[in-house]
Order: sequence, then structure tokens, then C-alpha cells
Amino acid sequence: MTRLDHLGYLTDDATALYPKRPAMLQEDTVISYAELDEHADRIAGWLVARGVSPGDRVGLMWNNDYRYVEQFLGSMRAGAVAVPMNIRQSDEGLAYVLADCGAVGLLAAPLLLERAEHLAGLSGAAQGFLSGPEEPLRAERLEARVPHHPDEICMQPYTSGSTGRPKGVPLTHRGQIWNSDTYSRCYLFDETDRAPLAAPLYHKNAGVEMKAMLRVGGSCVILDDFEPVGFLKAIERYKVTFLTGVPAMFRRLLNELELLSHADMSSVRFAVAGSAPVTVDLLEDFKRVFGVEIICRRITDGLRGVQPLGLPRDTTVNCPLENSGPLFAEFVGELKIALRWRNRNLKG
Repeated sequence: MTRLDHLGYLTDDATALYPKRPAMLQEDTVISYAELDEHADRIAGWLVARGVSPGDRVGLMWNNDYRYVEQFLGSMRAGAVAVPMNIRQSDEGLAYVLADCGAVGLLAAPLLLERAEHLAGLSGAAQGFLSGPEEPLRAERLEARVPHHPDEICMQPYTSGSTGRPKGVPLTHRGQIWNSDTYSRCYLFDETDRAPLAAPLYHKNAGVEMKAMLRVGGSCVILDDFEPVGFLKAIERYKVTFLTGVPAMFRRLLNELELLSHADMSSVRFAVAGSAPVTVDLLEDFKRVFGVEIICRRITDGLRGVQPLGLPRDTTVNCPLENSGPLFAEFVGELKIALRWRNRNLKG
């Protein structure tokens, strides 16, 4: 991979090496890397023509849709800070987000345009523009890349607000690129990999998978949400190679006995489970049905970024926090600890 310092151009390598390969697949729609690059450039050109300046916040109101990815990259190429919005929050919560970040405008899914207009009025922010996906794609491509610094903020997601008001989380180009590079190297992703994205794209879990796939030239299989039958059918249809999720999700997949009795899951090369204990019976059942292992248990709550594990064998346990509690006695594997702090803002 070439040296990259701008998250909006995360697809540079893939566009140069694999322009015709699918970057995103959603139902019958296939978007190649060349098309994704062009669309992101047109969106960036449209935003710059409307006066968007470096550092301006642009709200993104989307359900799971490949066009969200185009607008996510395009807004950053314009120099703006992308603000993915949790559309499951209340109007009051989203209006607060718009006002708090000082959004200059909103890009929204067609079905959410009416709500986006209401939120703009409620918040008093985002008065510069409101657009769906069609108009920006008719603009001219961005003529020249907007100057930036890798330590500048590129995106600002918000917490759910479970302990009060939602809180903005400013993330830099450098940090997000390190995250994508480390994640893809940890799991040896390449251009042949395909990952299903069923969690909300505005959430960090799906966002990490998306960015890792786009960094290496793999394919994002975008699903509306997680529904076991549809998820399994997508694995077979799109030849998915990598699965990630919470243990309960994998158990729900394994409960679809009739479909699994004839579905072809042979494309899957491994799976990763985390955010909850992974039981021995789940590991054994998954290996028996899918023919591959859940090779890693991730403990990521409260941590920044990815914890690289090197090359795993059997079940690799990742336990990076001193106070994270004892490991489960049933697990057999190896524990590798690597301290690779590269965030210059962290001390100690």
C-alpha cells in the first residue's frame, strides 16, 4: 500500500490498481472503484461550489446505502469534516448534534430528506444546503485536491447520549488511516476479500470494516440491517470471505438449520466475534457448520482503534487492559501483546 494521509482518498490504491473491481455491492447494484472515485469527486466539487471550506461540518443522514459511502468520502475530499448521524436517535438528539457541531449543511437519503429539513429548522444549523444523492452527482469533478494536514479532523461521529447529551468525537486523518491499515494487515485482507456490512454504516463497527475493505481493494456488501436469512443468502450470493459480529449474531445464524443444510458457505475464510463472551459450544458449532473457526475474541470497549494480534492460531485471546478481568479457562490458544502506540497526542 502507498503512503496515504487523507481519509477521503482511502481508495487511491484500489482505484489505480483495480478500477473495475467492485468496491460496493448492494442488491443488484455494483459500484466499481473507478465509479466510487468519480462520484466522490463530483460530490466534493458540488460542496466546494456551494462554499464549503476546510473544517466545515457536513451532516450525513443515511440508512445503510452505498451512496452514504460516496458522500462520506466526497465531503472529506471537499475539506469538510463528515458528521455521520445516528438516525435512530430522537429529533431532539439529532437537532442537538447539528447545533453542537455547527453543521453548514446536510446530505441525506431520499427517504430522510423531509426529516432532515425539519431537523435543520429545529436546530437553527445546517442552513447552507440540503440535498439528496442525485444533485451532487451532476456537478463537475473536483478540479484540485483541497490542501490539508494529516492531523486535522476528518470526521466527527457522536456518542449515543446514554449518559447525557451526545458527545462529538473528533477523529483525524492520520488516526483513521492507521486504524484501517492496522486492521487490514492484522487480518491479512486483500483485494479478494468481501465483507458484509449489516450494522449501521454510521456506527464505528461497520465503519471499521468498510474502511479496511476500501483500503485494500476489497468489496463491501451492504445490507439494510442484520436479518439471519438475508445475511446467509448474501454470504452465498456475493461469496463473502469475512464475518464479524457479536456472539449472539453468530448463534442466530447457526439456528437457521434448514437454510444452512443446503447453502454454500465455503467462501468464508474466518470470522471474528467480540463485545461479549465467546463460548466453547459456539466455537465448536461454528466450526462444524462453516468449516472455519472464529479465530479471535476482540475486547474493544473503551479502547481506541484496533489491537493488532499478528498471525493467530486456533483461538487467539486479546486482552489488552490490565483491569479487563481473568481469561476464560476453556480457551486454548496463545496470548500476544504488542504495544505500538503511534498517536502523538497520547502520553505516558
